[in-house]
Amino acid sequence: MPGGPREGGSSGPWPRGAPSGEALFGQLMLRDSRVTESQLAECLAEQRARRLRGERPLLGEILREKGYATGDEVQSILQAQRRLSTQDRDLRFGTIAVDLGLLGPRQVEEALAYQEGGEVHRRLGEILVGKGWLTEAQVQAVLAEQERRRGVV
Repeated sequence: MPGGPREGGSSGPWPRGAPSGEALFGQLMLRDSRVTESQLAECLAEQRARRLRGERPLLGEILREKGYATGDEVQSILQAQRRLSTQDRDLRFGTIAVDLGLLGPRQVEEALAYQEGGEVHRRLGEILVGKGWLTEAQVQAVLAEQERRRGVV
């Protein structure tokens, strides 16, 4: 299920605005055929209902309670989730720009907030150039580094 709710694709069983960690956990469970989409949807509905009651249940806990996953399966998916989250963070445009010394973390946070609040989606590099914090050449350097880190180049 690539293209979860944060990426603008089909959200599958996730409601709009579901935290990306839960979406990734569920996507990995589906990808590995550890649960069905209907089982996952059932557990996500249960999670939402519990949250409305003020509880903070984890998706993995609910899957285990319902017998859809074992403790070992949940731990295995959590490990895969951590690996993917770290890799994803290392490939983000803002992270790379900070790593290259082109921006500070606060500038990236401000630009991301601006991006999320905009009615029209703009790429982070466009926003940073518009604010005068990066040049087009610097954006291209960040993109080249991003490609290098992905192993594309």
